[in-house]
Amino acid sequence: MSNLMKFNFLVIAFLTLSVAIMTISWGYSVPPVEEFLAVMLPLALFVPLALFYTYLRPDQTIATPFWNFVLYAMVIPPVLIFGQLVITFNFPLVDAKLAAFDQALGFEWPRAIEMFISLPDWVIAVSKELYNSLYRAAMVVAIFLIFSGQHKQLEELTTYFILTAILTNLISGFLPGASAFNFFETPAEVYQQFNPVVGLGYMDDFYALRNGSITDLKLDINGMVSFPSFHTVFALFLIYVMRNSGVFRYVIALWSIGIVLTTPFDGAHYIADLVGGAILVVATIAFVRWLEPRLDRFFSSPFAEPKLVPQTQ
Repeated sequence: MSNLMKFNFLVIAFLTLSVAIMTISWGYSVPPVEEFLAVMLPLALFVPLALFYTYLRPDQTIATPFWNFVLYAMVIPPVLIFGQLVITFNFPLVDAKLAAFDQALGFEWPRAIEMFISLPDWVIAVSKELYNSLYRAAMVVAIFLIFSGQHKQLEELTTYFILTAILTNLISGFLPGASAFNFFETPAEVYQQFNPVVGLGYMDDFYALRNGSITDLKLDINGMVSFPSFHTVFALFLIYVMRNSGVFRYVIALWSIGIVLTTPFDGAHYIADLVGGAILVVATIAFVRWLEPRLDRFFSSPFAEPKLVPQTQ
């Protein structure tokens, strides 16, 4: 197991412990056990296989993909619960500032929506499918990286997902946004014309967590994050990890750019959310590059025999 993967397990362990302490001390109830089944079943399958190919019949080309799947399954529940807990910080909404940023760039969100709903129906349908396809694109990328032997890039993608899933939720706790649809009080008929993913009632749980009317946390919950846009973040990471993948990288780049372009409409995001997501991507890549050589020293055994270096005259 690589040092980067060990780091990911430590991050998940710290997150899980923190979430457990916050949930209990703040008086919230954990989701029912049945909601964890979708995670427990993959873990029951992948953990034994990962252990088998790590220790009993060592083969890192097989073990590494299984460990990555284990990490995804382990991080999703605490991230979803963490995202709900940080909303209860109840900091003032920043929608007015996000909208002002957009306006300074010349982007008038209500006018953009009017132009969008005037497009042919097939364009609107394709937009919705693109927005919903983020995790399908991620699965395609993961499978490609596995079978092309690019396990280092696969580990990078997993690391970026874990770190930014936590960070986007944390940032949104301190800089919460209620989505552009709610801020601009979009009329119901506009929703009906193109039925966006972030439609009527999508943010009900967000408001309920802020006003304290929800005390039972759950895993089956709508997205809580407006700023920065996680769709933008993860779509850009898909482009980055495919940088050494020949022609196929252009396919993923077009797909990912399409996802990003749909976020203001089907995701009700501000342009500021996209910009914030892009900045987070650059910062996370820089952090991981800085971190990796230091992990080698952190995880090195203090009992390892020192290597003998020949003396030179």
